[in-house]
Amino acid sequence: MSIQGYSQSQAKRGYFMFTNALKKPTKVYTLTTCLDSLHLFASKLKELENLTSLKIQQSFGASSNITTLPKEIADLKNLKTIDLSNNGLTTLPKQIGQLIALENLYLKQNKITSLPKEIGRLTNLKVLNIDNNELTSLPKQIGRLQSLKILSVKYNQLTSIPKQVGQLKHLKTLNLYSNKLTILPKQIGQLIALKTLNIERNQLKAIPKQVGKLQKLETLNLNSNQLVTLPTAIEHLKHLKTLTVQKNLLLSIPTQIGKLNKLVRVVFSGNQLTKIPKEIGQLGKLKHLYVHQNKINIIPSEIGQLKELTRLAFASNKLSFIPKEIEQLKKLQWLFLDNNQLTVLPKEIWALRNIRILTLSANQISYLPKEMGQLRNLKLLDLRSNKLTTLPKEITQLKKLKQFDFSPGNPVSQQELKKIRNRMPKYLVR
Repeated sequence: MSIQGYSQSQAKRGYFMFTNALKKPTKVYTLTTCLDSLHLFASKLKELENLTSLKIQQSFGASSNITTLPKEIADLKNLKTIDLSNNGLTTLPKQIGQLIALENLYLKQNKITSLPKEIGRLTNLKVLNIDNNELTSLPKQIGRLQSLKILSVKYNQLTSIPKQVGQLKHLKTLNLYSNKLTILPKQIGQLIALKTLNIERNQLKAIPKQVGKLQKLETLNLNSNQLVTLPTAIEHLKHLKTLTVQKNLLLSIPTQIGKLNKLVRVVFSGNQLTKIPKEIGQLGKLKHLYVHQNKINIIPSEIGQLKELTRLAFASNKLSFIPKEIEQLKKLQWLFLDNNQLTVLPKEIWALRNIRILTLSANQISYLPKEMGQLRNLKLLDLRSNKLTTLPKEITQLKKLKQFDFSPGNPVSQQELKKIRNRMPKYLVR
């Protein structure tokens, strides 16, 4: 039996809903109501002895000043899931710790500034979501949640996390996105079951070497911090598939990255890199490599060893040439080389028959060969802001082209531009 309650006139409607529920209280397993009604009928909660799921919805149309749960919430002994999202809560009563059967606790989008230490009694809790609140810290008792698999604390004001987090031996996902963390405890290396670690948009200047002990880690997101380097211990993350470290202050990539042979996606864009280590060529399963917006002046020839690569972004760097080994990237579909210092392209680039997107704008290219007509799968071609005065007639062979950016920015005469437009569908030539 499921009870749905809304609170535009919460006293009458809440009374009606709970009265109906209490006619057969032992058959009520899920209940959706509002915070006002929960308080109004708090003394009756103990009669809902089989209730396993409770969802509290916002009191639409009500001007309630209630900002916490009634202490009688503890009477719901069999409650397994409680969703308190988006209710303007500022605190949780200590009685929350008496819900020992609880497995899922959702507290998103409230105004909670701290969690009671009694939360540590919820030893069956598997999911704890506290996103979009006003937490500045987590209680050390959180380390007692031995069944916890998912801990999400996005969009809060955390400056640190307690070392006791390392006691969460079954934790698989730790999401600390958009906080004010300046340091991670070394005990984070004790999270032996962790698969996903998201620390994007914090203020970290270093990552503890103990992160290398996260043997089951598959996704590591370090975007938008203040990292200058990565610990060499990352070489031990043998199951890592995704590594994103964009918008930091990285000066180099450790050569040990070559040992992460399960990596599929790597993002180092928006840093201060001047080179890519040749060991990158050892990543035989890599499909996406993004290193745009750096200061890289050379691509190692070992790039040709990345046989599974489908997306490659070197835009906004200082490249003056592309190694011929790029020809070996037979599966490449996206190639971003705009905003560099290229004057010529190697003939091998025209052998990349699976290319769909090719961006070459803002370079110094003055000539394109007829072989460019071989890119029969090309859908987007950007040639703006180069030194091109003409294009080979073979460009008309690009039958799948949907977007072609050529002018402005090239010193092409009006007469030549007219020829180009006559050769190609007018809607393509920009």
